[in-house]
Amino acid sequence: MKRICSLLALGLAVAGQRVPAQVVINEIFYHAPNDVAGLQWIELHNTTGQPVNLAGWSLAKGVKFSFTNQVTLVPHGFAVVCRDREIFEQFYEVPVAGEFGKALKRSGERLELRNASGAVVDSVTFGDHAPWPTAPDGWTASLERICPSAPGDQPGNWAASPLAEDATQPGGTPGAANAARSEHLPPIVSNATVQPACAAPGQTITVEADVEDPLGLREVTLLYRVAGSGVESPEKTVAMARRAGRRYVAEIPGQPAGQVVRCRIQAVNQQSARRFWPGENEPRPAMSCLVFTNVVPGKVPFAYLINPDPKQYQEMQRQRPGPGGDFGWPGGPGGPGNEMDGPPGGGEERGLRRGGPEGEFRRGPDGPGGPGG
Repeated sequence: MKRICSLLALGLAVAGQRVPAQVVINEIFYHAPNDVAGLQWIELHNTTGQPVNLAGWSLAKGVKFSFTNQVTLVPHGFAVVCRDREIFEQFYEVPVAGEFGKALKRSGERLELRNASGAVVDSVTFGDHAPWPTAPDGWTASLERICPSAPGDQPGNWAASPLAEDATQPGGTPGAANAARSEHLPPIVSNATVQPACAAPGQTITVEADVEDPLGLREVTLLYRVAGSGVESPEKTVAMARRAGRRYVAEIPGQPAGQVVRCRIQAVNQQSARRFWPGENEPRPAMSCLVFTNVVPGKVPFAYLINPDPKQYQEMQRQRPGPGGDFGWPGGPGGPGNEMDGPPGGGEERGLRRGGPEGEFRRGPDGPGGPGG
């Protein structure tokens, strides 16, 4: 666990000119699961090997907090300030440097870190929707800075912390190194598309995205797997070719009807910094395409659910009443049905379970409202 001191250090500002910050805004927890009132916190990080005296420093804009006492942040140390110390201590065993008096907006805020002279040494204006990670918006995750030396006002320099196993408990890494931390900023991936969203059997699926890195890309690959009732294939890799400018493209071979193709993009730069898109800790960590036939849009909502777990699928088949029963429709449990998707690469289920914002079900990447659902 990260060592916390009651002191933080920050970079110097010269005549209004911003220089690389020695102390940065490193992690933000702004929306707790189940809307726990007062559970908000901000972490600062001393990126240097020297202690920093934070006396007179402050956080401004979204929150109001001043370091009024003689506080020092140890080399490479962290400090946490929170909205409500008593509530914070119910969930975390991490010392806090103080309480800020204004709550963060759940839709996003601007935060500024100012030194004793009042100069802004670091800032971030975060949001709760793309291009910002969405998992910190009530899905248990915090907003983690990836590269301490890269600008904090770039959405691509932030990622969601790992989601908590218990969807009612807050996550994040206060007082510890960020799970997403990287010495170098990973490539930026944006404007990704999967065409078509619903493919005919045997139809090729095309995935495109803008990928860029100022220091050069080493590789851009498409990772995909195919899920059906009671089965999911191992993840396969396809190189993405550069089409024009920063646009990359790859094709997935056509698949049989009744399958869901789930895919994500991996980009690696010359410094070996790696990014997956969508992010691994997002509520929907994959894009998807349904392979189906005779799909006619109607006025009545219809969900086509697929459960790739063999044991759960067999149990649903066993419990299925059959024709004429409550579960006798083609998309019902035991039919081509009931997806409870896990993240690419397997592991934990991330299907329909409560605990998301406003008590809604947590959706798998191909569930209702997912990128390809």
